[in-house]
Amino acid sequence: MATCATVYPNVGTFYGLKNSGLGSPIGIIITKKGYTMTAADFELFAKHVIGVKAKSEFPVKTKGVTDNTTEAEYYEYPDKTRELIDQGNYRLIFMASVGPCLKKELMKLRGFGGLVFFMYSNNVILGTSDDSGTTVRGLTLSMFNVEKPKLPTSSEPTLLSLALDLEDETELSKRSYQAEMTWNLKTLDGLTPVTIDQFGAATATSIVVDVFSDCDAGCELPVTDLVTADFAISGAGSITEVVESATIEGRYTITTVGATSATVINLVDPTSISLELYPIVCTVPATITVTP
Repeated sequence: MATCATVYPNVGTFYGLKNSGLGSPIGIIITKKGYTMTAADFELFAKHVIGVKAKSEFPVKTKGVTDNTTEAEYYEYPDKTRELIDQGNYRLIFMASVGPCLKKELMKLRGFGGLVFFMYSNNVILGTSDDSGTTVRGLTLSMFNVEKPKLPTSSEPTLLSLALDLEDETELSKRSYQAEMTWNLKTLDGLTPVTIDQFGAATATSIVVDVFSDCDAGCELPVTDLVTADFAISGAGSITEVVESATIEGRYTITTVGATSATVINLVDPTSISLELYPIVCTVPATITVTP
């Protein structure tokens, strides 16, 4: 296998410009400090879903960005020569149209000092690498603020402004890393909190529950396509089968053995949930009342 020279007296632009146009920004992925991926895993949808389920990645789809990046500053001497004082700072404001669940989760990130990947319309994710492309991570944030939401009107939805500053410009100018994904970036979704409610009377052998997401915001959305392995039971009893209703979305009949009024129906850990396209986490399990 041929190897490239380690010294480059000059570099042409014909190949260097390939895929350099990233398209329009369509979202960001927020991660904690220290979160890295191998270059191979970075390109796999399944690996990003694992990151979401493990609460290591928080993808946010955005509707536009304002670039308030400051320019480089120079000092000019009397002889008209100049000295660089500061390279300037990357300052960006992303606009996001969000529902009540995402809005509440974003508000928890005010003042967050983690990392961020940028997602672009030509299916590219942009980050940085500290080891020449062996591992990839997000760009370091020096400031992240979720500004107060704008109230919806008859012509505009609820919009959130996500203001962020990048800490180190060399992460982009010298160590940037980007890859074009083979999967659609718009399919990567965040971790949605859900609630489980008991429906009707329960017995020791049969429990009916509704599973939905509403974030205490009064707009219930049913969670469908769950399977037996997605449910967990504690307190008393065991689960033998779960069947989803054919007529009511988000309603499940759970066949149990030995359920009592001490039984709690929950979902398994998000990393084990079967749903791939919209990962969920149960934040409000159902404490069951069993009718003798």
